[in-house]
Amino acid sequence: MIYGVLYLLVTMYFTTWCVVVDAEHINKKQYIENHRSRWFMRSAFFLAIGISHPFYGIASVLFFSALFDQLLNKARALSFWYLGATAKWDIFFLKHKRLYITTKLLSIIFAILIFLSPIIGDNILELFKHKTIQYLINLNSIIKEIVEKLTIYY
Repeated sequence: MIYGVLYLLVTMYFTTWCVVVDAEHINKKQYIENHRSRWFMRSAFFLAIGISHPFYGIASVLFFSALFDQLLNKARALSFWYLGATAKWDIFFLKHKRLYITTKLLSIIFAILIFLSPIIGDNILELFKHKTIQYLINLNSIIKEIVEKLTIYY
């Protein structure tokens, strides 16, 4: 029951650690030209979690992908939703800001739901049963409202 919370805490620590390391390099003008070693390290982390518990592995990837860029932006004193103009990922999402924000929000929501599913219990199972479509419609309208408000400020 407590394992989900432990995996969440470990993923939070790992995400923060990756942000701190990358921010230190970037702030010293030591720009990252090759991400291979970072991808390998992060993949090893997620694979280790995924081997021990596949759903928590998925949740860890979702959590990391939802928060890494935003935390790195804050560590670099940039806007929370800042996107660069170099990486292909950033260039794509510069044209689709709402999709970017929606993807990040859905990732964090689903990650937390997965991590806390043993605590939430049957309520989380209900989400994936016959009421799934209604929950997703409601979630979509809530996220759309949040994204519209966020895009006003950013």
